[in-house]
Amino acid sequence: MGNINYLFKRIKSMNFSNMVDTAKQVHQETGKNTARILFDIVYCGYKYMAGFVDYKVFKMYLLNKEQRATYITRGVNNNYVKLLNDPEAMKKVDNKLEFNKIYSEFIKRDWISLTEVSYEEFEMFFKKHKDIIVKPVDEMCGKGVAKITLKEDTDIKVVYDELIKNNQILIEECVKQNNEIAKLNPSSVNTLRVVTLKKENEVKVLFTALRIGNGKSVDNFNNGGMFTVVNEDGTITKPAISKDGTVYTEHPLTHEKIVGFKLPNFDIALDTAKKCASQIEKVRYIGFDVVITEDDALILEANPFPGHDLYQSVAHLDEDLQGLKPRFDKEIFGNKKEEVK
Repeated sequence: MGNINYLFKRIKSMNFSNMVDTAKQVHQETGKNTARILFDIVYCGYKYMAGFVDYKVFKMYLLNKEQRATYITRGVNNNYVKLLNDPEAMKKVDNKLEFNKIYSEFIKRDWISLTEVSYEEFEMFFKKHKDIIVKPVDEMCGKGVAKITLKEDTDIKVVYDELIKNNQILIEECVKQNNEIAKLNPSSVNTLRVVTLKKENEVKVLFTALRIGNGKSVDNFNNGGMFTVVNEDGTITKPAISKDGTVYTEHPLTHEKIVGFKLPNFDIALDTAKKCASQIEKVRYIGFDVVITEDDALILEANPFPGHDLYQSVAHLDEDLQGLKPRFDKEIFGNKKEEVK
């Protein structure tokens, strides 16, 4: 019944034009009949709760039914969130201002809210830090996030008015990332995505990935960045991949090697995410964006609805093309036969 409900909800909100475009793109890649591909997309929506973006990104048209069943699709991820996270508690975690206030010990940087300070206080903050990061509190995927540098000719009042107009009300000092990680891409802070599961009094790490910018001030995968998975010891053994499917063994701008890179302070980063997760009540499944600094790590933000698009890139899977659902289900349910369907 869950699969049918999911399918009907997706049909109501679906962009059919984009779905058809997806089918055409798969046809161009594989030569398969477009109508058959469209039918298969709908079938995967019913059987595996996969959206047409899942179908394309996970290359489900190349997978057999046993492989498809191992993938954390959009619907499966939605069900993890419904099962593990309380909706009201999620709001406090998802609101960047509230999160910064409640979990300030893990933020480890100066910040202000333009809704709570005067123009004069903003001016003092800007003059103190010179470089600031501005964020809206109700956007996702790095949208509206920008870096602003104070220059001699900067009109601070004009900057302030623009921020208010654009609802970029969260102002933070720029975080200085670890020098070795900065070499990969210095234009953005390259964050470690740490997905945690809180089970009783224990916090486990389900997944880790390094997000790397590509010339922009943000590293977000959906905003021009790339990502790669990270092994349990902090080593990168797989190439990075961008949203358009381009694979990188080295960064295209800095030419720093990605494959073979070992993250400094990796254990500290994981420990920081786990400690923060342990203090959050009623939200058991969280994706943390962690910044590794020279001698420490801090939480950039927390996502109570972790994006599943990072989980199963074809560039990061083993030869059997198995997804992560069996591993996630095992951690969530233990030896029980129950699983998210």
